[in-house]
Amino acid sequence: MRQRSGLRDAFEYGLAVLVLDSLAYSPLPIANKLARGYSHLLDLALPRLRRVALANLAMALPDASTRERDRIAGGVFHSIARLLVTLARFPQMNRENIGQWIRYEGFEHFEEARRRGKGVLFATAHLGNWELSAFAHALLTAPMNIVVRPLDNPLIDRLVERYRTLSGNRLIEKKDFARSILKALAANEAVGILIDQNASLDSGVFVDFFGIPACAGTGFVKLAAHTGAAVIPGFVVWSEAEQKYILRFLPPVAITGDLQGDTARLHSVLESVICERYTVAMQRPAAEHFQNDSYRARVAAEKGIYEDCLKVHDLPQIFHYWSNKYIRPKLEAFGFSTPNEMFKKYLLEQAKRRPQDALRFASIGAGNCDLEVALTSHLVSQGRSDFVIDCLELNSAMIERGRAADASQRMRSDAEVENPAPVVS
Repeated sequence: MRQRSGLRDAFEYGLAVLVLDSLAYSPLPIANKLARGYSHLLDLALPRLRRVALANLAMALPDASTRERDRIAGGVFHSIARLLVTLARFPQMNRENIGQWIRYEGFEHFEEARRRGKGVLFATAHLGNWELSAFAHALLTAPMNIVVRPLDNPLIDRLVERYRTLSGNRLIEKKDFARSILKALAANEAVGILIDQNASLDSGVFVDFFGIPACAGTGFVKLAAHTGAAVIPGFVVWSEAEQKYILRFLPPVAITGDLQGDTARLHSVLESVICERYTVAMQRPAAEHFQNDSYRARVAAEKGIYEDCLKVHDLPQIFHYWSNKYIRPKLEAFGFSTPNEMFKKYLLEQAKRRPQDALRFASIGAGNCDLEVALTSHLVSQGRSDFVIDCLELNSAMIERGRAADASQRMRSDAEVENPAPVVS
C-alpha cells in the first residue's frame, strides 16, 4: 500500500471534523439538507463511486432500466446523508431519546438466542445505517462487540472509534479478532460482523449472489460452528413512513458445519433483504398503488394498445429472448416444449385425481382467453366437462373476445357434450 502523507491525513481529518460539527449543532432540518449537500459533493468529487454502483446494479438487476439504476444509485447517496447526520449526533443520543431515531423489530429472536447461553453472532452488512445499529443496541439493550477494520487515515480512525464506543460498545480489530470473539461469546455476549466482504480464494468460498459467483469469507460460519453461538441476521433499514430507522432481527440461521452451504445460506438471507428493500422502493402499498392516477393512466394506455389487437401474442423480440433463455430451459427440464403442454398435463392430472368433484381453475392475466379455450377443448376431449376456468383480465375488450371464443367453442361442443364447460365466468 502506498504511504500516506501526514498533510493529507490532517486535511481529511479537519474536513471530517468540520462536517460532523456542522451536522451536530445545526437544527435537524438544516442538518439533513447540509448532509444531502455533502453527499452530493462526494458524488461529484469521486465519480468512481457511482460508476462502481451502476456496474454492480447492472449485474444484480439486469432487468432494471438505466433510469431505475440511476435512481437507486442516487438513493445510496441519500442514505449516506442520513448516516452522516446520525453519526454526528451520537454524542447527543441516550437511552431516553434513542427511540426518536430507531426502533426494534423481531427483538424476540435476539432474546431467544441469548437465552441459549452460547453468545450471539450478528450477521450484518453495509446496508442502511450499520453504524447506528450497534450504537442503538447498546443503549436499548446492552453493549456489544463490533469487529472493525482500521481506516486508512489514522486520525479519522481514532475519531470514528471514539464515536462508535460512546454507547459502551467494544471494538475488535480484525488482526486479532478470533481470540477476542471467542472470549466474548464464552461470556454470552453479542458480536457484530459485516459479512458482505470480498474474500481471497484461500479464505473464502464462491456463493451465488444475485446470480453472480462471489467469493465470500468463511470465517464467520467457522466461528459459529466452533462455538455453537446463535447466528442472527440483523439489519437497519430506513422507514419513510415513520421517518426513523428500524433495527430488524431475523430468525436464526442454522449452522451445520458445511462451509459452502452455511455461507451460501447467510448470503441468501442478505440478498433477500436487499431485494425486499428494492421492491419496497419500486412499489407502493397496494391500496395507494391502485388509487394512484399514474397507475390508472397506465391501465388506460394498456387497454388502448390491445383494444383492436387480435394477435396479442406478437410480443417484442426482447420477450422471446428472455423467454427462450430463462423459461424454455426450465420447461424442457420437465419434459415440456411449450407452456400449453404443461398446463394440459397438470390440469388433466387434477381432473383425474378428483373424478367426482366439480373443478374450478383461475387464470390471471388471461388476455383473449385463447389458451384457456384450447385447454377447455382438451379437457372435454378427455371426458371432463364438469369444470370452470375463471379468466381474470383488466382489459374489457380482450375479455369480451374471450367470451365470444368461449361461446363459439361451446357451440362446436354441443353435438358431443350435453353441458360443455364454460371458460369465461
